[in-house]
Amino acid sequence: MKKALVIIIILLAGAMTYGLYLWNKPAKSAVSEEVFATTDATSIYQEFYNNPEESAKKYLNKNLQINGIVESFSQDSTGSKCVMATGSTDMGVVSISFLENTSTLQVGQNIVIRGLCAGYLADDLLGGNLQLNQAVLVQ
Repeated sequence: MKKALVIIIILLAGAMTYGLYLWNKPAKSAVSEEVFATTDATSIYQEFYNNPEESAKKYLNKNLQINGIVESFSQDSTGSKCVMATGSTDMGVVSISFLENTSTLQVGQNIVIRGLCAGYLADDLLGGNLQLNQAVLVQ
């Protein structure tokens, strides 16, 4: 009986230690992660448009550095968001949610950002949407 109690206490202590480690582990962000790939908005969008499954396997949750032209920009209570033009015939875009408020962006401006790839949503009517989260402005 004492052996079982000691084993249970040791297991609980180990589980609590692991839980504290996970709780205090720094959040993954574009600032802390190493850049996986550097490209432009048109190329990365075309790659996802042509082969979404393979591209998702390759880029999902990876830190991407992308340059492109701001098509639209907005700020709300949740933060700053912008859309990069891809020049695709299906009107597809790269949507970016910034980690911090970024008020210096202007429509038509060429920018370079780093962001974590959150996935691609295909849409037959309006074109696809490649989403990057926790982005930071590089340039």
